Amino acid sequence: MSRQQLLQSAPIATVAFGFESANALAPNAVLMEGNKYPIVLVHGVAGWGRDELLGIKYWGGLQGDLQEQLEAQGHTVFTASVGPYSSNWDRACELYAQIKGTTVDYGAKHSKHFDHTQLGHTYSQGLYPQWGDVDPVTGEINKIHFIGHSMGGTTIRMLAQMLAHGSAGASWGQEASASRESLFAGGKGDWVHSITTISSPHLGTTLADEISNLGGDTLKHVLFGISSTLGVVGDSTEQFYDVKMDQWGIDAKGEHESLHQYIDRVDLFTKPGYQDTAIGSCSTQGAAEENTWVRTLPNVYYMSYATSDTFTTRDFLYRSTQLPHLLTMMLPLQPMASFMGSQYPIRHGFSTEWQENDGIVPTISMAKDATGDFVIVANETAGFGKIVRGKWNIMPKLDRLDHAAVIGFTVLKQVNEIYLRHAELLRSLPKEDVAVAVAIPGGAQVRAPPLAQPPLVQPLTMHVDAIEKPQQCEDPYLLMASTTAPYQHMEMEMELKTKVKE
Repeated sequence: MSRQQLLQSAPIATVAFGFESANALAPNAVLMEGNKYPIVLVHGVAGWGRDELLGIKYWGGLQGDLQEQLEAQGHTVFTASVGPYSSNWDRACELYAQIKGTTVDYGAKHSKHFDHTQLGHTYSQGLYPQWGDVDPVTGEINKIHFIGHSMGGTTIRMLAQMLAHGSAGASWGQEASASRESLFAGGKGDWVHSITTISSPHLGTTLADEISNLGGDTLKHVLFGISSTLGVVGDSTEQFYDVKMDQWGIDAKGEHESLHQYIDRVDLFTKPGYQDTAIGSCSTQGAAEENTWVRTLPNVYYMSYATSDTFTTRDFLYRSTQLPHLLTMMLPLQPMASFMGSQYPIRHGFSTEWQENDGIVPTISMAKDATGDFVIVANETAGFGKIVRGKWNIMPKLDRLDHAAVIGFTVLKQVNEIYLRHAELLRSLPKEDVAVAVAIPGGAQVRAPPLAQPPLVQPLTMHVDAIEKPQQCEDPYLLMASTTAPYQHMEMEMELKTKVKE
């Protein structure tokens, strides 16, 4: 079978957790309650907390307060608020301190390397201070389910890695720890029960690659546009917003300070190539560096949702390109979607699979990290799936949803239903290390996202029962030619074998 045939014949996945089928879960398809761990929601770039922006909710957007809707369903939910433009490292340190209720420690070596203060904001009251403690009633460790949108997903991954192994492998070295309670001490790999990522740039985004080289006023305008798109509507002087960059001595946006004036104060973003920022972490180079030491942990359930709101077409030279769906993609995202869907990725050594995107992140980057094994949750022949611990469980792709729509900034889809159904899935995950069957009675048809690897990483190892076995690729960007096969015929560790029809 040719590479083109492989790419065109990926199966259609049918699940009850897709946005179109949110109400399609049959009444008798009840998921067994396996745990009652709380859910922590972590925002992405330009995100904000519940008490900012006059009550506009990052999680839920135009569709209501997602945290309240989840709580009404019986879940314990917390919304975290970390640096919207900070690096994954800084955000992970802030997330840990905010949950536990302590002072942010960015690490002596990291802080010296990037020339900012070691200690940051002090959280007098943690979101869930008993996290990691042994429950006196059950005798079990208090764990957490994390759900992260965009960069929130990669921040969570880094936090989980640091909990388990400290900063071993980071370019600035292992941070010293004064006590076991320190984030850098490691030995806390059993604190996280699951990680769910939504539209996260696990392999980076080509948009960040270009932004990191701009600098100056151009970069400021881009940051302003992203902030406006994700909820900081317009240039209002009445909106309150905090970049949470205490380590740099930058305080919150003032009541009578415009967003443009505020971003002018965040001048470190005008320095091209600086890596201790969101742009640095989200670039393909930054993601590749972080993926060298942030790995898939064996005792954590990983799930990923990918979004896409572009379509394939040809330019005037008959070259493959992707353009945004004008009726569904938010207007401010459309120029960025067109840029990522252009020949830019091709000119910089990426394959055409990197053109499909949701306005901020290439879809191919959202499926998983660079090295972890994976399973597909469902395809058209599956009546059930299995959520497997220690591997990436790739959920069906959410088509016609852009980067902001997937968190509720749309009136075209009932997006919050995705999270309500997914929360039930999280509650069904067993505490012990076994796979859990997920009821999939049939619903919307959404395609599973493709997989790829960034440069300078080894090809994936996959459990495949295929007519054509995947081959090792010298060029990692040709990996799609060999890894598309699992989407049409693989055992997937789900008691499922699908035959290939030539």
